[in-house]
Amino acid sequence: MQVFMEMFDRSNTPSQSHTLEVAGDVPATSKLQKGRSGWASVLGFCGHCPLTLRWLETHLDKTQFVGARLTLLLLFFLDITGRNIGQITFCNNPLSGLVIFVGMLIASPDLGAAALLSSTISIIVALATKHPREGLTCGGAGFNAVLFGVVMKAIVLNSDEETNSFPVAVVTWVTISIGAAVTVILTNGLGSLLGSATPAVPCLSLPFNMVAVVATLTLTFINELPQGHGDEQSDVNFTSVPSNHSDGEIATDDEIDYGLLLQGSLLGMGQITAINDLACSALVVLAMMLFSPLLALSAFSGSLIATLFGIPPQT
Repeated sequence: MQVFMEMFDRSNTPSQSHTLEVAGDVPATSKLQKGRSGWASVLGFCGHCPLTLRWLETHLDKTQFVGARLTLLLLFFLDITGRNIGQITFCNNPLSGLVIFVGMLIASPDLGAAALLSSTISIIVALATKHPREGLTCGGAGFNAVLFGVVMKAIVLNSDEETNSFPVAVVTWVTISIGAAVTVILTNGLGSLLGSATPAVPCLSLPFNMVAVVATLTLTFINELPQGHGDEQSDVNFTSVPSNHSDGEIATDDEIDYGLLLQGSLLGMGQITAINDLACSALVVLAMMLFSPLLALSAFSGSLIATLFGIPPQT
């Protein structure tokens, strides 16, 4: 806790207090500092959500009581947690992260627990390794950890009794904890390495991919991963569409269900959380729209185009 307090003690780092991207240091947000209401305040919760971090930093400067400072630091922790979850979909917004987290809970409580555990571990490791503050407060240090946690949960902890047994569950949660910590270290190292290149290259989800491959191969080797028990027993599943023609025949335009086509496009957006759930996907779209309507439109367009390419060409 002392490390957390020192990190957010702006009196030690005055030059960084208003230079963070997440703080919304753009001309449009200057109106918010004057206390204006209406759309200016509403929009302060959209985009990078500058109002939350600005409010927390301002009150932390003015508060001297230990209890009040601890409460503000807890709110800082929740703000970073929301951004860690939101950054899975490139949404640097704690409210977007909250919406996605609710979607995870609706689809699978274990998925939400994995996200919280991974995010908490990433924050602790980032503080312990002195990760750059701007990377931590914008969710960049922890989103790979959250992504690793939810994907590992979806792979291993399905509804099958055998794979939910005590030994497998323990191995899975330990793997999530260790993997989440390693992703933070890799994010810091790869960020520095790739950032020093000309031009600079962001590492994005490379740390997640590296750790996920190693963890999956390791768990498969020790036989802790399920070997496949049917789509209905896994959170990651595919819906089969009934067909009136045999394999190898091409569906005509009249046989294409465009309702299912749109549903598949929506589900494709939610699959970033490694779960096939319509409600979760709808909340992911809402979270993206809260951050940027253009981002939501781009994501849905990409998912729709990919779904359309899945339709066999007609002859």
